[in-house]
Amino acid sequence: MAKEKIWIIKSLENFFIEKGINPEVSDYLTVTITILAIAVMVYIIDIILNKFVIVLLHKLVANKRTKWDDYLLAHNFFKRSSRLVVVIVLIQTIGYLLQGHSSDLIHTIVVIMQILAVVFIVMMIFSVIDSLHDFYKTLPRSREKSIKNYMQTLKVMIYFVATIVVLIILFNLKLASFLTGLAAFAAVLSLVFKDMLLGFIASIQLSVQDMVRLGDWLELPSGKANGIVVDLNLTTVKVQNWDNTFSFIPIYTLTNQSFINWRGMEKGGGRRFAKTFYIDVTSIIPLSNEQVGALSSSVFFAAYYSEMTGNNQLTEQGEEVGEQNKQQTQEQNQQQNEQQVEQHKTNLSLFRNYLIAYLTKHTKLNNSLTTMVRYRDIEHNGLPLQLYGFTKTKEWVEYENTVSDIIENMLRAASELNILIYQRTGSTPTVVDIEKKDDNESMNEDIKENINDIVEDSK
Repeated sequence: MAKEKIWIIKSLENFFIEKGINPEVSDYLTVTITILAIAVMVYIIDIILNKFVIVLLHKLVANKRTKWDDYLLAHNFFKRSSRLVVVIVLIQTIGYLLQGHSSDLIHTIVVIMQILAVVFIVMMIFSVIDSLHDFYKTLPRSREKSIKNYMQTLKVMIYFVATIVVLIILFNLKLASFLTGLAAFAAVLSLVFKDMLLGFIASIQLSVQDMVRLGDWLELPSGKANGIVVDLNLTTVKVQNWDNTFSFIPIYTLTNQSFINWRGMEKGGGRRFAKTFYIDVTSIIPLSNEQVGALSSSVFFAAYYSEMTGNNQLTEQGEEVGEQNKQQTQEQNQQQNEQQVEQHKTNLSLFRNYLIAYLTKHTKLNNSLTTMVRYRDIEHNGLPLQLYGFTKTKEWVEYENTVSDIIENMLRAASELNILIYQRTGSTPTVVDIEKKDDNESMNEDIKENINDIVEDSK
């Protein structure tokens, strides 16, 4: 037995019939006006909630010390909750308001309201997830490990579940039969969500092994990225390069390709430099005792003379000896100095000792880390000499300035000791090349004369 319509709707329908409108048309008009009236009522209720209730919640939240409610309010959790309440009330009352009308109409409206309820529930859950993420970012641990990937994965799973619920509501399906069909569709889903699945697995690997963090400086050998990680999400890593451009790298490429993470340098005691120069072996010459001794009066080498000749330890011992043994000690030092000079009898050995002393005393280098000057295996370009050490600063510009000063000082010292740094130059024409060129030009002129003679004879 069909239920009777509520009196206000029945009165409205009778009014249209009395005006001479067809009863069927009157029914449609009544339903339309009722639905519009419900929509206007919902709109008014939403305005009231936003203008008064939500504003009141803002004031209450502002007076509390806890931060949870602030994050929830910032992500519209309470606003979405109020709208969900309105939708639930409509679902419960729409059958009463439209009783006596078509059951199909009522079912359609209820289905729409149920889908809206699912949407608002999902949005509320997202508000909670975003609030959790914001709260986590306030913790010191967030600088080391980002949970954005996990939050995005959780959102995707909620999207997936919500889609299933909506389809079940929309087509009035049974859950068991729907999941059976979904399993058969799994192959297609795996293709659609391939990047997402790979990104999720890669993000877990990167997080567990602590390979990448926000703020890390990454460098890919392929040259696709060289800069600071500014964002990590489920599928991509966003890198701000040194020239302020941005690179977007699929996150799973970091697990199957090599890359450089400069975090160790930033957390360490300094920034490493390793500069190699080639010494022209033909410029290596022996030095006499007089030539070595002359360096002590050189403005450039005077401060490093003891270290260059290996007499620094002897000099320090001489200062500690009493006045009675001072003359004897100086004589012993002089003899040992001469022996040391004999050992360092080339400009190259003095040059290397100078560089060691210079780097050791450099105020901008961290000598608690490895600092050395070493020879590498000799090559056809000359004898490789490498300066190796760590600057105290890690800032790029200051680091480059410090290393540039060291290189300039090294070149000055090499020039003072008549040591040549190998430099490849362009080929210049030799006397033989010039003579060959002249012979070719004269031969070409003879050929031209012979051709002209043949042409004249033919005429």
